[in-house]
Amino acid sequence: AAPEAPPSKDKMRDVFDNFVAAREQAGQSTGKLTFDAFKQQLSKQRTKLKSERGYEVDFGVSVKDGKVSLVARRKK
Repeated sequence: AAPEAPPSKDKMRDVFDNFVAAREQAGQSTGKLTFDAFKQQLSKQRTKLKSERGYEVDFGVSVKDGKVSLVARRKK
């Protein structure tokens, strides 16, 4: 099977914007976050997780006990 195209910039931008907003709401620093670095990190994580799990993932933002994190979910 042909490799799937990476998610559109808009989808990655949405995750980034949600992540920044959630961190701000939780009172966590966002000063050093840049979209380019975030996108690069997500791409690395996506490749690693696909290799480990054998399926594509999408990322979402989770807030638990005041801590903001990214979660990988199986792509539907």
